[in-house]
Amino acid sequence: MILSLLERLEQEGGARAWRPGGLGANLRSASATTGQPGRAPIRWYRSAATGSTGVPATTSGRVAAATTLRAERTDDGVFVASSSVTGGERIVWVGDLELECATRAAAEFLAPSFDFHADGLGLELTWKAARRAGKPGGGAPLAFRMRLTLPCRPIGELTFRNDDLDGEVWLSATRDGRMAARMRPYAALPELEIAPGSGELAFEPDPDWRLGVEVMESDGSLRVEDRFSPGVFLLQLPEGERAVRLSIRIVPVTEAQRATEDQRATEAERGQRGGALGSLMGQLRSDPGAAAAAAAAASVPVRAVPADDVRLAAMVLPGQLALGKATTSESESESALRELLIAAAEHVSGPRFDVALWAARAAFLIAPGPTRDVTSVTLPFLRGVVGRIERDHLATGCPGAAAAGLPRWCSPSDSFDARQIPIEYAALLHQSCQHAADLATFQGERDLTRRARSQARHLRRWFQRAYWLPRPDRAADLAFLDAESIGQGHDAHRGQKRGMAPETAAGTRVRALCLRPHMLLAASFEGAPLSRAQRRVIVRVTEARLLVPSLGIATLDCDDIEFHGHSGQNGAIWPFLIASFVEASLRAFGPDRGRHRMLAELVHSQALRTAPMAWAHSAGRSISPMPYLEFEPIHSHRHPMPIGPLHFELNAAEGARAMALLSGTLSACAIPPDYDVRAAETSLAFLRS
Repeated sequence: MILSLLERLEQEGGARAWRPGGLGANLRSASATTGQPGRAPIRWYRSAATGSTGVPATTSGRVAAATTLRAERTDDGVFVASSSVTGGERIVWVGDLELECATRAAAEFLAPSFDFHADGLGLELTWKAARRAGKPGGGAPLAFRMRLTLPCRPIGELTFRNDDLDGEVWLSATRDGRMAARMRPYAALPELEIAPGSGELAFEPDPDWRLGVEVMESDGSLRVEDRFSPGVFLLQLPEGERAVRLSIRIVPVTEAQRATEDQRATEAERGQRGGALGSLMGQLRSDPGAAAAAAAAASVPVRAVPADDVRLAAMVLPGQLALGKATTSESESESALRELLIAAAEHVSGPRFDVALWAARAAFLIAPGPTRDVTSVTLPFLRGVVGRIERDHLATGCPGAAAAGLPRWCSPSDSFDARQIPIEYAALLHQSCQHAADLATFQGERDLTRRARSQARHLRRWFQRAYWLPRPDRAADLAFLDAESIGQGHDAHRGQKRGMAPETAAGTRVRALCLRPHMLLAASFEGAPLSRAQRRVIVRVTEARLLVPSLGIATLDCDDIEFHGHSGQNGAIWPFLIASFVEASLRAFGPDRGRHRMLAELVHSQALRTAPMAWAHSAGRSISPMPYLEFEPIHSHRHPMPIGPLHFELNAAEGARAMALLSGTLSACAIPPDYDVRAAETSLAFLRS
């Protein structure tokens, strides 16, 4: 929530009610009664009756039960942060808190009290127990669950947007040795620190979106906003402690940090940095040896070939950069990319738009930087992609309509109807728009920059609504273009069989609940509209249900009703998806030394098992597209394993790319300073030898 503090901060003493936007008069200044200008206690009352202090209880919250306190958006906000907007106006952003005692029948609690510090823009919460169960001081230590809800507003409002929200939470020690949680939900805000007065603090990631919540503004009008909660905080109090004391404060931003942030913002505006140009392989520009493409990759015949062959070349080419023994110059690498984009250009306006999207992804990974030579070919191609997305959006009203009915990499083209929008293609649409906006900024094309950013904004909002499932908490596999037709006749039977959630209300998005690795592909894309917390959820689900150590990623959960042990689309293992798993893990967990070690061992063990077969069946390392799929049953496991030439080429290229990611050669993700990269480098040398 945002409110202007300009008048309040300039006010010299005196009491007046201040009305944060959307909260009405629920928060009242008490400076007249306390004699402390700039310090306003925020009191909570159990009912709408007159409180014990004699002040009319226009509740700024309510106690829902003896051990549960809920602060709803229309009642109160208790999570405060400061920032500044254009023009120098000082604003405050307010969120919500839900506090619940997790200890059964431990105590009865008084109404919580809040102290708001307008000068330091901080908040102190105290929740005291009236008495302990049993004798005083006895009983089990109290434990609490706290959930913070962060408000977002529709685009165009003077507020923060879903598009910019980052739900990452990390724990760190304060100066006095306490464990505190920190988060920075919006880049425009400084970091927020949530520190308990005593006890042990932990955090459970549990992202949750609530869309279309009505909010009352200060003028009495109703608005609609969305809410996001990153997870649940767990607080264990010491034995004998009867009060929860939380301090929510702003972490001061030093002048050096502010100068660094301003410099980064300026560079991003100039197009020298940014999301797309800071992609996974964008750093290759500074390392010509690693950036050089393999000679075999440069000579791949991609001109005037079938659509499936062009798509295969687009999928394999980024991996061949890391795989090739012989290196080429940067110009030859750009030549290979140019050939690929020329071959894919004819599919931008055709039915095989998936070819153009995979080619755009290859350009996103391969392009060594915003050079004039590369941009002169890539930008016209991406201009056509953005135009296709705009046209389909205008015709159907769905931002992801351009990806409807596209053939997927693991299934025959006729197995999905024209209404289905796979999640990986929806993520590629967003990434392509971001890449186009960055390159257009570099070239000074303001119109294309505006159009691409507008489409990316629409795609981000639609993506979260269409694909993220509150129950179960993970991404969906499919969205549907016309949800109202699902649930009738054959579609209803097929939807129930595949585990879909049929909804007949017009305008809703029907989402498939089957667990496939397509969500992993989406999480591995840097330009995917997913928060870091959401990426972590996807990686954990994949690791628990689809990862087959030493082999790869399964195409379907073995507990699914459609799982078949010898099916290429509903049970096979795809070894080349290990690169997507590594990439998604790095983006989700960052410089985690233990996870890096686990991933390195996983990739190395898989290379020892799959690399010899890959080299034996891909003579000369040329791309040999197969119009059909071959699978070899693995008797020690329920999944078959693909053995066609297409898969061997992908296995070798993507396996090498995974090793290069872990060795730090290609990774845009931070590598732990004390991480030993020799194992990953040894594995990479093994594949190259």
